[in-house]
Parts: sequence; C-alpha cells; structure tokens
Amino acid sequence: MKGRKRDRRKNKGIVLAQFVVYLTGAVTLLMILYIGCLSLFSVSDLTKSYGGVLNPGVVSQYASFTVIPEHLSITQYRSTLWNNSDFWYYFWNSVKISLPVTLAVCLTATCGGYAFARFRFPGKKALLFLFILFMMIPSQVMIPSQFRLMYEMGLLNSTVSVILPNVFAPFGVYLMYQYALKLPGDIFEAAAIDGAGELRIFFSVVLPDLISGIAALFLLTVIDAWNFIEQPLVFFLDPFRLPLSAAMNRIGEARVLSLCAGCIVFMIPVFLVFLLGKDRLVEGIGQSVIKADSSVKGRKG
Repeated sequence: MKGRKRDRRKNKGIVLAQFVVYLTGAVTLLMILYIGCLSLFSVSDLTKSYGGVLNPGVVSQYASFTVIPEHLSITQYRSTLWNNSDFWYYFWNSVKISLPVTLAVCLTATCGGYAFARFRFPGKKALLFLFILFMMIPSQVMIPSQFRLMYEMGLLNSTVSVILPNVFAPFGVYLMYQYALKLPGDIFEAAAIDGAGELRIFFSVVLPDLISGIAALFLLTVIDAWNFIEQPLVFFLDPFRLPLSAAMNRIGEARVLSLCAGCIVFMIPVFLVFLLGKDRLVEGIGQSVIKADSSVKGRKG
C-alpha cells in the first residue's frame, strides 16, 4: 500500500516536472518566433502597430499586437550584417571568449572529474562537497571578488579577465565525475599489467569512453559562454571589447528592428551547435544520471 502511494506521488512529480518543462519551452519558443516575425517588419508596419509604445509622447496612438507584417522587409538584416561593421566586431569578441572558455572547461573538468572517480586522497569527500556547494552559488555573487582579483592582477579590460574566472567550472567537474564513475576498474588493471602509465591510461583508455560526457559538457559550456553578460559589462572598461551578448543594445539602440534582427542572428550559432550535438548531449547527461542513480541504490542496498 505504501509502495503504491509512493509510486503515485512519484508519477505526479514526473507529470508536474514535464508540465513545467513543456510550458517553459513553449513560452520560450513563442518569444523567439515573435522576435523573428518582428524582425521582418517594415518601418511603416512597426510604427503603425507599435507606435504608441515607441513614441510614448503620442497619447492618441495605441499599440496593437501584430505578429504578421503587411509588408515583409529584410532591410534591417542588411543594415545589421552588411552596413554595420560593429556587429561582426562584437561577434568576433564573443568567439574569442566562448571558444577558449569552452575548451578550457572541457580540459579541466575532464581531468578533475576523472581524478575524483579514479583516485583516493585525503579530503576527497569534503572537496567534492565543496564543488557541489559552489554549484548552488549564483555566478553574479562571485563577480565583486573576481573583479578585485582581476584588478590586483592587472587583467581588467582584457579578454583574459573574463576567460580566467570561468576556466574552472564546478558543474563540469561534477558532471564528468558522475560519468567517469561508470568506467570499470578492470580496464585500469589490464592497462597497468601492460605497463601503461597514468597519462597513457588517461589518453588511450579513459578519453575514448568519456567522449559522450565531454560532448555534453562542450555544448552546455559553449551555450553558457556565448551568453555572458554580467562579467563583460563589469570587467571591460572599453565598450568595444564587449561580446555580442552584452553589446546587443549598442547595435540596435537606433532602431528596434535592427535589434530584433541582431537577436535572431545571435541565436543562430548556438542553435546550430545544439542541433549538431543534441544526441550527444542527451546521451551524455542521461548516462551520468543513470550511473549516479544506480550508485545511490547500490549504497542503500
């Protein structure tokens, strides 16, 4: 009887979680579609539908919610991508930040997660607990201390000031730790018998089995790094060093349509990366969760 009640509560929790996920996804998709439709508006359509919002001094005009424009226009895309050289300048700034951060996180998290799963050392459980604790702290809370550290190191207003604080990701280490737990101990014994050292074991035996986890971590990190806003705004004194995510308002400050077009183009790279690696993402996270769940059940048993 108690088992049935527990299963019912579990099923209700799953249904509620699915509802929240689907609702969040639907709202996000609708917002993206709305911005995409708005980016195809002509100036006359925008003024006709949203003139009351854009010109609050005009009291007699009201805004009418319109999704489909009367006249399709791609002028704002042309002005943003071809006539505005600053767009690609900020775009390159995003690449210079997100790519090094992603590669560095994949390297440090893979090594750290493997070390937690493979070796025994004093304070291992306490250190792993600290990693989990740091995962719960919002990144914005760390910005003042990071700013002070970058100032003392003389790195402010440089790309390194944004890259360096994000090289060590607690979530990435914990994700790779859970994924590395599934590695059987027999392969390490066999490799050691063959005379392989720790470095050879790591590169020849471990890395091929961690590809799915590394791919999942790569996708999650590149999406997060591509959307950096707070740290660049604080650490960069020169506005022309800002990435595209933080400089979007500068690109579209003159026209709302240019801002909408820039937002759509800004989302395309991470969307393509997600489409190319979504299977790896699901596989990597799924296997790490299954391993974590099985390890917990084994301890209970």
